[in-house]
Amino acid sequence: MRDELIEQRTRAAVLTEQAVSHRTQTAFLIARVNQLEKERAIMVRHITKLEIPVPELTAIPQGPITQSDILSAMGASMFEDMGDHAARQQGVRWNDLGAVEYAAEPQPPKG
Repeated sequence: MRDELIEQRTRAAVLTEQAVSHRTQTAFLIARVNQLEKERAIMVRHITKLEIPVPELTAIPQGPITQSDILSAMGASMFEDMGDHAARQQGVRWNDLGAVEYAAEPQPPKG
């Protein structure tokens, strides 16, 4: 029984070290992905003159995962309607038929 206790303690110590290593690697990879997303958005803006939302990965805290945690991790908020006023500020216009027209650069609001 003593040998089994020593084996389990050793296993717990190894698993703790592995968990720390995995958290460190995950934090590094999250930072790299976020940096690449920002660089991609800059390149797309340079080519198309459009400001696109930049999704950002975050580590999910320990404990039970809620639906809001999942939606937040997926970047679902980038699909929310910004509204007409914010769209105008971003340079989005509509023609007489209601089709979207994109301005070359965001225009300041008039008036």
